[in-house]
Amino acid sequence: MWQYRLLGRLILVLLGTSTWAHTLSIPGENSIQPTYSSTGPCLVLEPTEIVCRGMQSLEEVSNNLPEDVRAQVTKLTLVKAVQGVWTRDGLVNLPSLHTIVFNQSYFSEWELPSRPDAPSLTRLVLEDCWNNDTLKTSKKRSTLSLTSETLAGLAGLEEFHIIDSYVLDLNLSSVETVKPLRLLNIVGGGLNCTKDKLWMLEWMEAGRANITNTTRCFVASSGEMTLFSTRYSFNDHQFLICMQYVKETERDCPKKCQCNVQGFKESHYPIIHLICERVGLTHLPEVIPRCTTRMQFGWNNITDINTLFTNENYRRMDSILLNNNQISYVNGDLFYNYIKDRPLDVYINLASNKLTTLPIKEINKIYEEARKTSQLYYPNFNLADNPWNCDNCSFLPEFQELVYYQSTMLTDYHDIRCPSDSEHHPNKRLVMIDVKSQCSSAPPLLHPLDILNITLAVLLLLLIMNFLHNFYQYRRHGKLPWIIIRMPCC
Repeated sequence: MWQYRLLGRLILVLLGTSTWAHTLSIPGENSIQPTYSSTGPCLVLEPTEIVCRGMQSLEEVSNNLPEDVRAQVTKLTLVKAVQGVWTRDGLVNLPSLHTIVFNQSYFSEWELPSRPDAPSLTRLVLEDCWNNDTLKTSKKRSTLSLTSETLAGLAGLEEFHIIDSYVLDLNLSSVETVKPLRLLNIVGGGLNCTKDKLWMLEWMEAGRANITNTTRCFVASSGEMTLFSTRYSFNDHQFLICMQYVKETERDCPKKCQCNVQGFKESHYPIIHLICERVGLTHLPEVIPRCTTRMQFGWNNITDINTLFTNENYRRMDSILLNNNQISYVNGDLFYNYIKDRPLDVYINLASNKLTTLPIKEINKIYEEARKTSQLYYPNFNLADNPWNCDNCSFLPEFQELVYYQSTMLTDYHDIRCPSDSEHHPNKRLVMIDVKSQCSSAPPLLHPLDILNITLAVLLLLLIMNFLHNFYQYRRHGKLPWIIIRMPCC
């Protein structure tokens, strides 16, 4: 029986050793089988490479290594290190150390060293590390903030590898002060995709950075993820694709305007907002970020909006805010061609402009075609505070009918009024105007039945006059009417 117990213990030992070796496998690093024995919580893989588990301070590493091993160590891996403040002063007994790896660890703040003989680290690897338990990803993963304070004690790095970690902030200004980084390598994991990370694309172009296609964007939250932050954001999209859109948006943003990439829609097109309010524009810019979906050009001096209908950069707009401008005319043909067959809704705010009329026929045509084809997308308008021509009977009836029957498409239909200088309806709501009494045509001078009666009366009068003339000729001269003379005799 004791033989079986001994065999069971040997199996458990072998399984424990296998699990320990598996824990040490780091993506991007060669998995090396241990050739030296374990010394407490530290394992010597090679004469120059050691792995320690559950360290609370760097001094513990030296204390768990033989003196003849310390001088040779060049690479140190810390697995599941306990939270604490680190400093290179704790590595003075490892003078040859140049690489340190944190695996599944809390990467806390690194203070500036006080000892001149502290080793200068040139290579740092963070795999599945974190230091922020409050802000998490949608997958409930803890995030990692690498600020200038966090990295203050690591100046002089030449290589920085971040593997399967979710980086909330990344500020490399501190490690750039002594010796510029030669390589920033980000594999897998995720990044909080904000505008302040555009420098990473510049580093990639210069060959100083490498970011894999598996690195995704994430949205950090202190609680449950909201619908907007997960559905209409960069969340779970490729970092490189998202940041490329951000870079192009920054490049093509008109002067004096603000351009923001909000995220992605379900159609995989980005949501780009272009804000150019109160900047004195007299016309729409020709160059704007491609795929712009929302434009705000209110409170300017724009008079002509044909660029909106003809420029391809404006094709994907779903919200067009042109309120408080000087627009007095909308080209019907251009508007129709712009709106028809759109794969999405469009909201157009033309309130507080100089419009007196609209291309009613083209607008009605769009709604009619949409109904016939069961199309789900309709244009919506805001048309309040315009000087509509309520005295023009060639425009008013159709306009009132449009406002009445398409009230669901006119968000402010109850505020569409006639101007104060209108002859018939000053400041009156359009839907309240009695158009029939104002624009009913005057009755004709003669109805068709009157014309017929007059014609018959004239014919009868001519017939009577002809009879009297014949009667006079017969009594005076004995002449019969010529038609009787030519009648054949019975």
